[in-house]
Amino acid sequence: ALRGILREEPSSQDVQIKLGEVYLRLHQPTDAMKQFTAALTSPDHEAVAKQGLGLCFLKLGDQDSARKYLGEAVTADPTLWRAQLGLGKLADAARDWVAAEAAYKAALTPRPHAAAHNNLGLSYARQSRHDDAIAQFQASLAIKQDPIVRTNLRFAYAMQGNYLNALAGVAKENLADALNNVGYAAMLRGDYDAAEAY
Repeated sequence: ALRGILREEPSSQDVQIKLGEVYLRLHQPTDAMKQFTAALTSPDHEAVAKQGLGLCFLKLGDQDSARKYLGEAVTADPTLWRAQLGLGKLADAARDWVAAEAAYKAALTPRPHAAAHNNLGLSYARQSRHDDAIAQFQASLAIKQDPIVRTNLRFAYAMQGNYLNALAGVAKENLADALNNVGYAAMLRGDYDAAEAY
């Protein structure tokens, strides 16, 4: 439908941005980049187009280009929370925990997003800040129930040594996976007896 509109209105930056977003969600970053690049000519769409380009480069593994475009996007519009998430992921990859935390917290302003809480929780978990990670996963789940975030929360509890909370409320059909994850966390903690048992 968007391609049809674009044939009728080839210079519509609104359509180019929307089509770029569709390609991005379809995991076609190269096609998405063409649309975002075309939309760069509009000052009204420049920040969003740069966010899109930065996210495309992130998917393609070009961290330098991703950092450039995402940085320019949030400079122009700090409320572009997906660009902030991208910058947080780049900072996490570089183990720059201060920059990662700042980016994820910026993504939570002015409106909290489940993904931002989850990503901040993952960043804290990588730093062994398990209490902080748990709080962020809980905040994410309060906004949107997501089985992946629920698994992250259970793993954070297990890494804390709180195995009972890690397994609380697990459905019978998911119990084997949950026990395996708790066992793996126990192994990472050096709690080998518990790891073997779980």
